[in-house]
Amino acid sequence: DRVTVGELMHDIIAKGRHLAGENPVDVVGDIADGVGTLKVARVRLSSALATFIGHAARTVPGALVRLRVAPLENAQVGFAIQMPSPPVSSEGVRQDARSSQPAMQGTHRGLALGMGLAQSIVELHGGRVTVQDRGSKGLRFVFRIPARAIRTGTTGENPIVPSHPTGPDGPT
Repeated sequence: DRVTVGELMHDIIAKGRHLAGENPVDVVGDIADGVGTLKVARVRLSSALATFIGHAARTVPGALVRLRVAPLENAQVGFAIQMPSPPVSSEGVRQDARSSQPAMQGTHRGLALGMGLAQSIVELHGGRVTVQDRGSKGLRFVFRIPARAIRTGTTGENPIVPSHPTGPDGPT
């Protein structure tokens, strides 16, 4: 599907809040200039990324989740999700996402399942996923999609907060 980044971000946030159920979650979304329309499986990609918003809301009361979309180096677009850190490491999430027998238990096992799902969907788009442990700032997931799936342009949309510079590890 061809979809604007604004429409995709709206889908991700709405589905994430739905997955959160009655748990409160604040989501701050930001779209940098230079990313307009994407050619992606809209429902699959938005559902996969929304799982991280839902997980944050279910495991960290009053969670603040930041979602940023920006063009990256090497003709890629990045979706970065910054969420409060559950009591698991980024390495634990990476390992469990690849394992048929995850070590995480209880509610945090859902994070590894969400990571595995998102990774599969992003890889189907020719992209990749990284996860970073940012200490007290929480976990940061970056989903990269190659330019062949993208038609760039300026969206003119910036739903909540101003753009910040893009770093080598994805949107900041």
